Amino acid sequence: MFVGRYRIPAGRADEWRSAIREMTAFVEANLPDVIAFDAYLSEDGTEGTSIHLHRDAASFERYLATAATRIGRGTQIVDVVRIDLYGTPTSDVVDRMRGMGTWPVGVHAHVNGLGRSPDA
Repeated sequence: MFVGRYRIPAGRADEWRSAIREMTAFVEANLPDVIAFDAYLSEDGTEGTSIHLHRDAASFERYLATAATRIGRGTQIVDVVRIDLYGTPTSDVVDRMRGMGTWPVGVHAHVNGLGRSPDA
């Protein structure tokens, strides 16, 4: 799982919303193994969070390779506060995330959990 936290400069919330909608449509059309791709905006429009749930580490690698230019454009709209990776990302993914900018990148190993289908 990927969780990105962003500071959105004054007056750019609508631009971020638009970019996220475009990215979501791109992911839906081109990356069928992404399980969830969600974004959230604070009440005052100054903080954004994106959460991606990938089937496995290979899915996240495909996402990075396929969406690289779009990701770069998105980071020009916001100030990245931090990135957190949950599960077992490959060392290449971790290195790539750390090489993209100066923000902190945390890696969190899975300990335990439960998942249910909403239709169950």
